[in-house]
Amino acid sequence: MPPFTTTKTVFGQTVVTNPGEDQEGRVLFFAVMAVLGLIAIVLFYLQYRRAQKAKRHMLTSKRRTQLFFWSSLNVVTSYIHFFDNILRPDVYWTPFWICRNYTGLGDMEVAFFYWIAHLPVGLFGLGLMLQAHPPEKMLQYGAWAMYLYSFMIWSGQQHFIVQVPWMFSLPAIASILMEGIVAVILHVYVWLAYREAKVALKAPTVEQVGGRRRVKTI
Repeated sequence: MPPFTTTKTVFGQTVVTNPGEDQEGRVLFFAVMAVLGLIAIVLFYLQYRRAQKAKRHMLTSKRRTQLFFWSSLNVVTSYIHFFDNILRPDVYWTPFWICRNYTGLGDMEVAFFYWIAHLPVGLFGLGLMLQAHPPEKMLQYGAWAMYLYSFMIWSGQQHFIVQVPWMFSLPAIASILMEGIVAVILHVYVWLAYREAKVALKAPTVEQVGGRRRVKTI
């Protein structure tokens, strides 16, 4: 494969027009991403299972399941998009600065590191959101982290401010929109869970203690 060649889009962005010469080097990226993505989903599941075993939780079981499912699906859809984008950057009108090899690790390393960076953000956020009764401040940190986690994947929609949508192939548009839609749905469920949790943390509950009734806040 020849080195990257470039052109200008209608928005004046410098993008690559061929896949580049370092195709073999990207195989390592795909393997690392697959392993880390699988590990992240397993850790999401362990966080979810621990939350499901709690005798009392600020979120309903249904809401916990929604957070786990859409967080995991976020990993899957983003992997599919980033896999194809790294393999075929020209199909996605990828800016040259993203495709360049800066450290010697390989072409498309910016996309590779960006994708990896979103995983610990999601693990941190979901871990806090699935705690049974976290302090309200920690709950807030968890929600912010989950918003960032979903935004980092939704940001793939910026392909459409690099080049006009009708210049993309249908598979490329489907890949971009798929991860964007999943990220938006996750964002909505995080917002619903955060609102539900804030109400639950402040709501008083009645416990029987030594034959007397005592009001307690969760």
